[in-house]
Amino acid sequence: MEETPPVPARRPQRLGGPGAALTILVDELEAARSELLSDVGRRIAAAAEPFVAPMTGGRYTGLVVEEDLSDVAVLAPGREEPIPWRDLSRGTQDQVYFALRLGLIHLIYGDTPPPLLLDDPFLTFDDRRAAAAMALLRRRAEQGQQVILLTYSPRYEEPWSAAVIHLTP
Repeated sequence: MEETPPVPARRPQRLGGPGAALTILVDELEAARSELLSDVGRRIAAAAEPFVAPMTGGRYTGLVVEEDLSDVAVLAPGREEPIPWRDLSRGTQDQVYFALRLGLIHLIYGDTPPPLLLDDPFLTFDDRRAAAAMALLRRRAEQGQQVILLTYSPRYEEPWSAAVIHLTP
């Protein structure tokens, strides 16, 4: 005679129809998404922070990124309140945006970053900002990250480049 397996103390309830399972699935996925994104803004800001001061010559030292990634503000020495993104000049916005991209790369890849392939990323930068960005890229290259910069501008040649390849049509 075969033994009958024990009956679970609580039997699963039947779902109220085919749509009920989908509703539960959507609710669970939304809860997982919210949990995953709950601190992504803070994590991106923290990862980008080491790039902000060098990019801005110390004028700004940190970032505040909204949880839903809808807004960014910068932190400045001697100011209590963050400065909203919309109040920054176009050049500073681009500096901050570049720092955020470098921070995001660090979050994704950690200590083994992929090569950076940049196509005229500093068009809105004045010479001072461009020099700060190039110094940051030079440090990244010295730390082992491959940096490839495509540009039509000769302002990046010296003293920033280790090798320049001139392409002519």
